[in-house]
Amino acid sequence: MLRHISQDQNRNTVKTMKRALVRRCLACLAQIVGLLIVGMMGMSPALAADIELDVLRMEGESQQQLQARALQAAFTRAVYNEALDLLPGQLQPLRSELLYSFLSNRSAKYIQGYSDVSNEHISNGVRIYAHVAVNRNALKKMLQDLGILYTVDAFLPYTLSMGQGMGSIGEQITRLQFLSGLSSIHGVKPRLTLESGPQDVWSGHLESDVGEWRSRSKDLEVLWLTLWGNYFSRTGMASRGNKAMSVQVVGWKAPDDIRIFDEELQTWEQSISAAELVDVSLEAGGLTARWQILTDKVQEVQQALDIRLAPQGLTVLLHSPDAALDVQPTAGSQLAAP
Repeated sequence: MLRHISQDQNRNTVKTMKRALVRRCLACLAQIVGLLIVGMMGMSPALAADIELDVLRMEGESQQQLQARALQAAFTRAVYNEALDLLPGQLQPLRSELLYSFLSNRSAKYIQGYSDVSNEHISNGVRIYAHVAVNRNALKKMLQDLGILYTVDAFLPYTLSMGQGMGSIGEQITRLQFLSGLSSIHGVKPRLTLESGPQDVWSGHLESDVGEWRSRSKDLEVLWLTLWGNYFSRTGMASRGNKAMSVQVVGWKAPDDIRIFDEELQTWEQSISAAELVDVSLEAGGLTARWQILTDKVQEVQQALDIRLAPQGLTVLLHSPDAALDVQPTAGSQLAAP
């Protein structure tokens, strides 16, 4: 009798241990998925390109200094090439030169990685080869803030007012406004007022029909981007006829699949002006991902989503917060309740 009780106790103990082990495994799995989701949400789509560039040696420059400068030049070239690819049209030659110069001092901000760097000696210089990955989302945001994304074909008139003692930056302002696609005309809005303050701090006030903003900075380019970034973020997309869409895709099996599709979505630049992955959740039917999309080709985007996702058994739910947007479900998509 005692022997039977001991066996029952052993069986119960084993069952309890198995249940505990299963619970711990499920908890670990949920934690791993959660970490993958968090990591994925923090990633920015990047496009890698092979760069080949000749850089001439400067007087008195060592070989090490030359190679370091050549790598920086490769970064600038990679970012510049991506910037031109993101623009909806072709820039005038002078604006292209100004854009290259503007990016040369800030290209490192948009580099996500590089590899396969090699150097080849040439007459009075070096030829550098590098595989460079550029953060397209961050670069596109900067081009939006600068305004150049919206002024490729037509300049925006504005009024510029400069305080006393600002003559020293007149040439820099001229370059910035031409790069941004702005034309200074008295008496129109938006109206930009720039003033110099103590400790070499610049202050700016931008007034427009959609709002007004103030900012201060020791870096005039940072001040310029901050003020015009506020303006263009409220007017730039609307001026191109874009509509906002929320796209929810249900039934993903792995976070990697979402990441791959998000990177692909960033390349749909002919039909989508902006796409941002805003939420990923773990539900009974698998992973659900939600994107915010700006587009002026709603039906084209819907059809592309269906063609791309329906064969994988994924459900696409569409919703627009814009009452003016007439979203009609296509064969594979559904309208989400507002």
